[in-house]
Amino acid sequence: MARGPKPQPAAIKLMKGNPGRRRVVDPTVQAGEAAGKAAPIGKSSELQAPKNLTDAQRAVWDTFVPDLEAMRLMRSTDTAAFARYCVWTVKWNEAERALRRAKLVTVTESDHVTMERMSKWLMVMIHIDKRLGDIEERFGMNPSARQRIFAQLASLQPSLPLAAAGELDQPASKPAPAPTAPVSASPVGLLN
Repeated sequence: MARGPKPQPAAIKLMKGNPGRRRVVDPTVQAGEAAGKAAPIGKSSELQAPKNLTDAQRAVWDTFVPDLEAMRLMRSTDTAAFARYCVWTVKWNEAERALRRAKLVTVTESDHVTMERMSKWLMVMIHIDKRLGDIEERFGMNPSARQRIFAQLASLQPSLPLAAAGELDQPASKPAPAPTAPVSASPVGLLN
C-alpha cells in the first residue's frame, strides 16, 4: 500500500520548479542512459512469449516487450504477469468491438418499472480497464509509474541483489543503529 500522493511525471515537476532541490530524472533520458548506458529502444527482445498466447496476444507482446526490456522494466521472471496483460488487452479490444455494435444503455422493463442499464459490454470494459491499469502501473507503462520505478532503482544500494555489479555509483552505507529505550518494569512507564 503506497503512502501519499502518486508521483508526478518529471516533466510536470520540472515545469513547477524544484523547491525541495531533490534530483529529478530528466524525462527525455531513458532508464539505461540514466545509468550511463544507451538504451536500445525498439530492438528485438530476448524474452520469449509464452506459447499459449494467441496471435493477437502475441502482437501485444511484440509491441511492448522490447521497449520494456530495453528500459530494464521487464525480466524473464515477469513473463507470466505480462502475458496476463496481453490476454486482458485482447479481451478489452473484443469488448470494445462488441460495444460498437451494441447500445451504451439498454432499457429493461418489468411489471412495475422501466429501467435504463449500462451495456454489459461497457461494464466488461470498465472491469478489464481497472485490471489493465493495475498491470500497467506495475510495469511502468505510464509516465508517473516509470518515474516512481526509476527513482526506486536509483535508490538501490549496490549490495542488493537487484542492482547489477557496477551499475550504481553510490557507496553502500551502514544504517544507523536504532536507539534503544530504557525498559520499564511498569506498564505506566510505557505511557510516559
